[in-house]
Amino acid sequence: MLVLTGVGPSRINEDANAFTTHLFPDLVGRDTHILGESFGSSLTPVGETYLLDRSIPGPQVKLDVKSIALTSPFVDVGFSSPSLRLASRSITCGTFLREISCTVSTTTETVPGEYNEDDDPLVSVEKPCYSFPTCSPWVATVEKYLNDPGLQARLGLQDKVPVDFHVMDMDINAAFSSSMTRSNLSRVTYLLEDTPTRVLLRSGRLDPDANGGSGPSRIWTACRRGGKIKNSTGLTFVTFENAGHMVPGDDSAGASAALSEWLSS
Repeated sequence: MLVLTGVGPSRINEDANAFTTHLFPDLVGRDTHILGESFGSSLTPVGETYLLDRSIPGPQVKLDVKSIALTSPFVDVGFSSPSLRLASRSITCGTFLREISCTVSTTTETVPGEYNEDDDPLVSVEKPCYSFPTCSPWVATVEKYLNDPGLQARLGLQDKVPVDFHVMDMDINAAFSSSMTRSNLSRVTYLLEDTPTRVLLRSGRLDPDANGGSGPSRIWTACRRGGKIKNSTGLTFVTFENAGHMVPGDDSAGASAALSEWLSS
C-alpha cells in the first residue's frame, strides 16, 4: 500500500521513490501494477501519469508500470450512474450535464486553483479520528487487522520499516474530496494512446453509483457464469453480475479470477 502525502506531481514522485528505495527496493525493475478502488480510482490514472512524466522535477521512480486496475471507478463523476440516470430523464438535463462535465474538465486541467501542485500538502492527516463512518467499530476492526504482526509479516512489512496503520477522520476525507469531482478522462486517454500502459476497469452490475455503462459485452465464466467483459486495445471492462460497489467483497472468487487473468496476460 502506497500512501501519498503530497498533492503535486513532484511530491507524488518523491513518495513513490521513498517507497521503492527505502521500503521495497526489490520492486525496482519488476513489473508493477497499480490498483485503485472507488474514489481512489479517480486519482490512480493521475499518479501513473506523474510517474511516467520525466519532465517533473525530483527523483525518477524506477518502476516498470505495466497496467492500472480500477475497481468501481469514479474517473469522471459526470458519467456516474446517478448522473446518467438524471441525464436520461430529459434532453435538457442531458445537454446541461454534458456542458457542465466538459466545462469542469477543461477548467480543472488549465487552472491550478486550489490544487497548488508544487506546494506542501493542504491537509493535515494527523487529526484524531472522531467522525462516522471512518471512526466506527467496524473500521476499528480493519485497523486491528492491518496492524496484525502475522499479516504484516506476510506482506513483508516487518522486515522493513515498521508500519502502524491508523484510521483517518472523515473531515480529512472531506477536505480531499473536492478534487474527486475533477474529470480524469484525459489521463486515461493519455495512458492508452501515448504509453504502453493497459487499463482494467472492474465494476458490479448492482453498483448504484459506478457501474460499467453500456455497449455490447461478452459473457465471462470462472467455473460459473460471473458477468460480462468487453475490451479494445489496452482497455478492458469486466462487469460482475452479483456484485455491487464492493466488488472484491461481493464476488471475491470472480474478482480474484479476473484480476489474476489480467496480471498474467
